[in-house]
Amino acid sequence: MYLTRVSNSHIEKRFLDGGNSVKSKSLTAVNAALLFLNLLLLAKSSKHMSLPDNIPQGWATLIAGVIGLGAIAWQTNRGFANLISSQDYRAKIERDAREHQADIARKAKDEDIDHQRRTLAAALHGELLAVRSSIRNRADMLRIQTSLGATLPEDRLREGLRDFGVPGAKSPVFQSQLENIGLLGPSIANDVVQVYARAGIGLERGSMRTLSVTAIQNLLQTVIAAIDRCVPQIDHVAMRLASLQADGVSDPGPLPLA
Repeated sequence: MYLTRVSNSHIEKRFLDGGNSVKSKSLTAVNAALLFLNLLLLAKSSKHMSLPDNIPQGWATLIAGVIGLGAIAWQTNRGFANLISSQDYRAKIERDAREHQADIARKAKDEDIDHQRRTLAAALHGELLAVRSSIRNRADMLRIQTSLGATLPEDRLREGLRDFGVPGAKSPVFQSQLENIGLLGPSIANDVVQVYARAGIGLERGSMRTLSVTAIQNLLQTVIAAIDRCVPQIDHVAMRLASLQADGVSDPGPLPLA
């Protein structure tokens, strides 16, 4: 049985990365070697043909064997090269898939954090507006009481202030979200804590019983002035929180130093 001619479809291998093929020169060399081997085998087995006297049959057989083994070695080498290329390409595909999956997970995490940040900013924004309204009403009430107190005798004023107090603003949302305040970023979180602390300052009931009328008037004026300073600060921080909730709202920056 003669060796058949190696066709392009058997030698030419397409790699998985897009079809790199064996060069035509290599195919020609292999086919020529196999053709030469076939001719030698034909000459050896034919009754009407014989090898020339100057080419011993032993040498011819050796040459044919070398050529055949060379072709096998070349094909084996190409097979290993294709296998290595296939493994490299598969490793690249798997690496790209892992990176893509990591990007998806990271993007989902970033979106979740952004949603939490926006939700927290909206909740604190709404509560700060309520606190602002509450302390402004308290300041107006204190102004009225201060004006009325100036017209009352000291004993009646002291009696009226026996159980009087100025409660600080309540902030249940802020208190419950202290552990998540870092989502706002260090600058905005710092301003939020400052305005809540200032809005929460008050006077305990009965704390002015032993004070003179003048001291009481001065203390109430101090509380009113503190509230008046706190209101624009709340407006400023509310604007900063609004910048986190919607695109297009600019951040006015940190609170100015008091």
